[in-house]
Amino acid sequence: MKRYMIFLGMILACATFLTPVQPVYANASEYLDELSESLLPRQRSSISISVVGYDRDTKKEFYIQGLDFEVTSSKVTKKDLLDAINSKYAHSRMDNQFNVLDFHEDAKLTNRQGEVLKADTDGSVTLPKGQIEQYTLTGHVTVGRKPEAPIKNPIDRVLVRRKFTFNPLNSDGKKLQSELTIPDVKKVNSVITVADLKCSAEEELKKLDPDYTILEVEGISVRHDDYTFSSVEDSNNLNSYYTVKAREYKPFDPNDDELMSGNQDTIDETYLIIKKDYLDKDGNLKYENVNVSYIDKETNTVLRNSQYRLMPYEMHRIDFLDPYDYQTRNKLLRNSLDDYGIFGYTVSGKVDIVESNGSRQVNVYMVKRDPNLRPFDHAGYDNGASYEEAKEYSYLHGLTAPNHENGKFEVGVKPK
Repeated sequence: MKRYMIFLGMILACATFLTPVQPVYANASEYLDELSESLLPRQRSSISISVVGYDRDTKKEFYIQGLDFEVTSSKVTKKDLLDAINSKYAHSRMDNQFNVLDFHEDAKLTNRQGEVLKADTDGSVTLPKGQIEQYTLTGHVTVGRKPEAPIKNPIDRVLVRRKFTFNPLNSDGKKLQSELTIPDVKKVNSVITVADLKCSAEEELKKLDPDYTILEVEGISVRHDDYTFSSVEDSNNLNSYYTVKAREYKPFDPNDDELMSGNQDTIDETYLIIKKDYLDKDGNLKYENVNVSYIDKETNTVLRNSQYRLMPYEMHRIDFLDPYDYQTRNKLLRNSLDDYGIFGYTVSGKVDIVESNGSRQVNVYMVKRDPNLRPFDHAGYDNGASYEEAKEYSYLHGLTAPNHENGKFEVGVKPK
């Protein structure tokens, strides 16, 4: 036995001293790599570019994502900076129809001390040599549409496809989507108005759900030949339109005719819809006036009045807010008036709701709370002052107070 133990010990010793050691590598995440690089001292100067776009045609300003430009030469040209801004601007857009053209007069390049660097006559800027500096470029840049290439082989007709998205205004509705089964064929330069699109969209909506109608147009965009985009400005104006633009004939196959080619427009239409029951006879949204009165149960005195206008699908909001439950953030009723400067009250457990002539009166009866209780001891009903109170006020999770529909409201309420 002793001989075997010695033999086993020799094997283990050989395994320990003769086996080559394998190196172990730890792969850091990309985030840590980038973080470590950002903490390293800068090897070159850089320009932090933060400019605002100005559309030459619409005269509107818009946001362009900022970027850092690494300086590789002491002379920085206008073209270098415009190309850098263009690369960021093009990346943030779905199409490549626009270009950053030039700087406005308010554009300026400043150093860390706030000093403005003068540009040469050609728009370039010469930076000091031999030092690593952080510069800032601010101001406006002009953006314009790129000139379109001349059309050598024009097409006469275009296949027009349509995609519909119907978003319900009412919270009890659901989003509806559809595509036009049979695409339209339109001649080049045909004008399609928003009124025409909305009218046919109503017919499509009727097939999906006849209980709904279109309330307004949220947006209309057009994808041309699957690579350029345009949008209909002021899409809620029924007189707005888009024109089927001329383009180059691009067949998938030499034997394809023009309608089997890649020359297609896809109109993406988004509409806001509403249930017809939620509109009055004039097509306007129905609202119901709701008055909430907080009443001292002992003295029958009104402590506070609050007025609201609710649509039919919003009646579930007549319930108590629970500060511990984010899902109740839209509820109207309060179980403490401390936030309004009326201190020391809590709910009594009595709530009356009376409907009359299209309006609704809600009475929440309050009592003075025990000084040892917190203002919202009945807010998260599972952590009330006691199990008995949590059980007593549990009905306030979903308001089950009496609802005297069309009853006569005769509570003796006198102003404070």
